[in-house]
Amino acid sequence: MCDYGGCQQPARPDGFVYGRAYCKEHYLLGLESAFREEVSLLVADKATSKFRSLLGRYAEGVYSARDEPMPEALAGTKLRDRAENIRYRENAITFMIERHPQPIPIQQHWRFDLEDKVFTLISEEPTLLDCSEAAVILGKTEQNRTQIHKARQNTGSESFRDCANKSLV
Repeated sequence: MCDYGGCQQPARPDGFVYGRAYCKEHYLLGLESAFREEVSLLVADKATSKFRSLLGRYAEGVYSARDEPMPEALAGTKLRDRAENIRYRENAITFMIERHPQPIPIQQHWRFDLEDKVFTLISEEPTLLDCSEAAVILGKTEQNRTQIHKARQNTGSESFRDCANKSLV
């Protein structure tokens, strides 16, 4: 049975939120209650694994209830596993997440408004890599990494591909 205040409906099979069962009608309310409780415990910007899980599940639940797709790259599991620098400010959760488009990863800064229940992309920028990382991304061998690093030092090249492709003769 559903654990929501006197409801007599059967709980949905996937309607469990940290030990409490909910029917289809009350699942999102149960998620929101658990999520908001965790938001209140978000101390010193240290998000617990429970908070991360609830953030992803709650956001997916909200978008699903509105019959809208989640913003690209913000699946619940990605929020749970890859969101960083999670903070609660001005009735919103802000966080960073790294996306992995080739050849350079992108760091995105997002805001989830707790009143409107909407994600907003605040900013995005390429992740800075050193030459060794650039070489790995472009498939260079371990032996070439040292040469690539030296080539960058000698040429002063700032270009990602130049850095990864140049080698000392």
